[in-house]
Amino acid sequence: MANYAVEDFVTALGTHAEVLALMETEIETVDDTKNIRLIGINPTGRDRDRCVGFIIYDT
Repeated sequence: MANYAVEDFVTALGTHAEVLALMETEIETVDDTKNIRLIGINPTGRDRDRCVGFIIYDT
């Protein structure tokens, strides 16, 4: 199993476009020396109006 520390960022519930905008802002703040491990958007309802985004990167 890998031995590294990670930090996570989870957006507030919003539309697909709102979640993407929040994630873009967060990615711009991540230091260039950090590895981004995972990025994703998951719908929480039947349509794209209820989504949550997440980013996992090295500390």
